[in-house]
Amino acid sequence: MIKHLAPIILMAAAAIPVFAADPHELTANIPFHFTAGAKTFQPGDYVVTRNLTGVIKISSVDRTNSAFLISTPVIASTVPKTGLLVFHRSGERYFLWEVWEPGNNSGSEVPPSKAEGERQSRSGVPARARVSVALR
Repeated sequence: MIKHLAPIILMAAAAIPVFAADPHELTANIPFHFTAGAKTFQPGDYVVTRNLTGVIKISSVDRTNSAFLISTPVIASTVPKTGLLVFHRSGERYFLWEVWEPGNNSGSEVPPSKAEGERQSRSGVPARARVSVALR
């Protein structure tokens, strides 16, 4: 009987959301349309969560629009006092690039989305400006 419970326990543990281990939810008011992964978001208030495995979840405050993004770790030379969302700006389009939590010099970098890559290849020059939005 015990050996039959092991697979059930493992399946139940796997069903726990990946964000249960990291209760940090940060909010930001993003005043422009932006792309995160394959999704485009409207201006507004967003909740950003980064878990211990580097997965970022960004969702509207009302939870009607969200995306999960795989990121890679990046280290800052100084510890930021406030959290930041950093975007690449290409023309009038904004693409989520980095997430920085306050008081932590370890951030997350989001790989360029397909839309950002296509935009760069059409223009031939990856002319991007860095735009930051403070987290609350």
